Amino acid sequence: MANNLIAFALIVLVCLAASSLAAPSPDDLAKYGELERTLKELSTSILAMTGAGAAEVSSSDVLGGDNDNAGALSDMNEF
Repeated sequence: MANNLIAFALIVLVCLAASSLAAPSPDDLAKYGELERTLKELSTSILAMTGAGAAEVSSSDVLGGDNDNAGALSDMNEF
């Protein structure tokens, strides 16, 4: 019975150690936060350049204004 308890305690200790080692470092978390802010700023500036808000973006804004899906598809096939 004591051997089972010791084995269980060791397994729990190994699992806790593995999960703490797998956690991202504070430096990585800071980089992720910086990346998230950069992406938000980039998306905001792109929306500002198109003159549309987040809810006003349409396919014509993305495809260049004329919404010619067939032409866009043929252009993509040329690559």
